[in-house]
Amino acid sequence: MTIKRFALMLTLPALLFLDSCKSTTGGFKDDDLRMWYVNVESGASHRKPKPFEDVVFLESAPTNRAFGVVGLIAPPDKMFRAYGKGINCLRAAAALYGADAVYIATEKEREAWSGSAAGLAGFGGEVEAGKVIRPTGIRAKAIVWEQSP
Repeated sequence: MTIKRFALMLTLPALLFLDSCKSTTGGFKDDDLRMWYVNVESGASHRKPKPFEDVVFLESAPTNRAFGVVGLIAPPDKMFRAYGKGINCLRAAAALYGADAVYIATEKEREAWSGSAAGLAGFGGEVEAGKVIRPTGIRAKAIVWEQSP
């Protein structure tokens, strides 16, 4: 056995081990979650990450409580076969940035959001003549509850 082959045999398992040690939140790689999250707050976010389990999923924007949108989350289209896994991905991304809750953007919001990103491959949905005709994938907003004065 040559020295190069022996070194390769030792290096490959070490690289696989290091890859498996990457940080995760809610079972998703933090690096992926960061790629899918867009911070919309002015300046750097000062919130600390919170446990994935503490981020609430809401079916729509809350009407009974004041909140602020702190981020937009858009995992790649057709990334998840199960709706629940997609929802947990949204919660995990929001948790990394200290959000309190996440909700799915409305159709109108998704159209506006997709339209502004139509130039980005795979992000805007189906485009015809420069306009998004069918937005695809899950698009969500990460929010924090506003404090009462």
